[in-house]
This record gives sequence, C-alpha cells and structure tokens, in this order.
Amino acid sequence: MLRLALPLVLSAVVLAAPFTPSGGLGTNSTPPIYQPLSDFDFQSLSLALYQEYIELDLFHHGLAQFSTEDFDAAGLNAQDRYLIEFMADQEVGHASLLSNILGPDSAAKQCNYTYPFQTVHDMSWTLLAPYITSCPENNTHLVWQNFPALNITNNPNVTSLNPPAISSNTTYSISNPGRTLNLTWDSPGRAVGPNGAYNTSTSAGEPKFVAWISQLNTTFTELNITGNNSGSTVQPGGEIFGNGTFSTINGTMHVLFRSHVTFGLMIMFVQFRSCH
Repeated sequence: MLRLALPLVLSAVVLAAPFTPSGGLGTNSTPPIYQPLSDFDFQSLSLALYQEYIELDLFHHGLAQFSTEDFDAAGLNAQDRYLIEFMADQEVGHASLLSNILGPDSAAKQCNYTYPFQTVHDMSWTLLAPYITSCPENNTHLVWQNFPALNITNNPNVTSLNPPAISSNTTYSISNPGRTLNLTWDSPGRAVGPNGAYNTSTSAGEPKFVAWISQLNTTFTELNITGNNSGSTVQPGGEIFGNGTFSTINGTMHVLFRSHVTFGLMIMFVQFRSCH
C-alpha cells in the first residue's frame, strides 16, 4: 500500500510551486475584503487612524520646530534626525493603509495639534485626545470612552541621566523597586479632544489599587490616598519566572487605577519609564 501511495504524493508535490504552501491566490476565486464589516471594526480602525495622524504630525513638528543646533545641543546628531524622519515616513504608510481600508468618504482627515513640550528634551509621546485641538468638520466622531487623566508628578526624567540614544543602544536603570510614585488625577467630566467634543467619564468607585501593565502581565499595588485627587504607591519588584528572569516592571509601563482588583477601571494609561 505504501508503494502505491508514494507516487501519488510525489505527483501532488511536483504540481505545487517549490517552497510554497498550498492555498493563496485563486483558492476559491473570492477576492479578499479590506473593509470594516461592523461598526466596531470601523470605530477601531478610525481610532488607529487618529493615532497614526498624531504620530506623523509629532515627528514632523519636532523636526520643524527645533534647529539643527537645538538637536546637537541635546545630543541628537544628523543620523538621529534622519531616523526621526524615517519614523514619520512610516506613519505616512500606516495612515494611508487605514484610510484606504476605511474609504475616501469615511476616513477621518488629519487634525490640528498642540504639544506640551518646549525643548528637544521634552519632546515625547503622550495620551492622544488632550493634544488634539481641532479636526475637520466631517471627521468621524469616536465612541470610545475617555477616562480622567492620571499624572505622575515625580516620573523619572530619562534625559537628565543619559544622552539620547535613538541610533545606538544604551542600557541603564532610571527607577527601581521600592521607589515611591506620587500621583494626581482629574475628576471626571472634563472636556477633551478636538473642539472639546469629548468628556472624560468613569463608572468606577473610589480608586484603591494601582495596576502596572506590561504586555500580558499586570501587577497591583495599594494606592495610598494623600489628599484630594492625590495619592502615592510603591513601585513593585519581582521577576515573572523567578530569579534571574524578566522583570515585571521594565520598559514603558502603563499605569491605571482600579476601585477593586476585579473590576472598575477608573483612569487610563500613563507612560512610566523604567528601562534596564
């Protein structure tokens, strides 16, 4: 039986292109569909497009606002500036892809933005909605919730410790387990986003815990209330798979509040840098 089956298998393999799996183009004569199939798809892709637009504008704005001398004084040379422009060019491709999927009559157009930085050292990525000042009249209104802002008042300043390293690899620690983090947060109901068209809101109770999110890992620490809309917590330690493995707190952390460890998201992501 094996001798009879072998020639049949070999003949099937010969008919396929070398090193190519079966399937691909022309499998059922149905072309792929690159378009949202539900409102959830449409809103998700629209949010991603807003994100790509502000990243694109941020890179171009930074290059246009500061002189070559400003970048040189901050330790960023011509190679670093080229990489910033390269990143901006990438965002053009991302925005074009999403716009094409949404369609020319439905895709949002680029907005106007105001950024909180005044120097090269201050230029960094932040939350989206508060820095969009206005958008074209017919742009998509997003349905996603805007949570009250969370502020870290003693966030480590990476630029004060080491020079920028866009085009090179630098390894150092700017924060360690046991460090006290001071926090303030807004009350809900603040108008944010383009033309103040969005309001922050939350359905959670009083915040009790701080969640530290890194990819699929979440670590909770106790929130100590110190005043009206202010408090502190202690940076956790530990390693995911035991001693000598990956640290639970590493890279850019997303920090948020919960009213209980199982539900009640109150405040959305804020970047906390702890690079090793």
